[in-house]
Amino acid sequence: MNVNEMNQEAVPVAVGITYLTFLSALAPEVVLGAFAGSVIFLLGATNKPKWQWVLYFIVAFLVGLLGAHTVAKVVSELLSMVRITAEVPEGFGALIAAACIINMLGWFRDNPTYLWTRKSGDQTK
Repeated sequence: MNVNEMNQEAVPVAVGITYLTFLSALAPEVVLGAFAGSVIFLLGATNKPKWQWVLYFIVAFLVGLLGAHTVAKVVSELLSMVRITAEVPEGFGALIAAACIINMLGWFRDNPTYLWTRKSGDQTK
């Protein structure tokens, strides 16, 4: 794939994200953070069909948008436990939420029966 083909695919995505940022009531850093967290998955997914890419991207983007505030607060609280006082931006929370949900979904896809077959005293992975 040459640079011109990559630009032809990237421009519509960038324009769509820009419109979403300007036309929605969401903060621009949250939209861009959710987008960046969703793209992290796409960079590592090599042998997946296109429909899975699209589905994972949409799920990660939505979780990033919806979980930005909560994840930012959790990270801020975790930092305060180690005596670091910092206000974590919601854009960073969106990035972390989007990236983490993809890893969680991938883990559950690889271990589909883990939750209901594990015994209470079982200490195996």
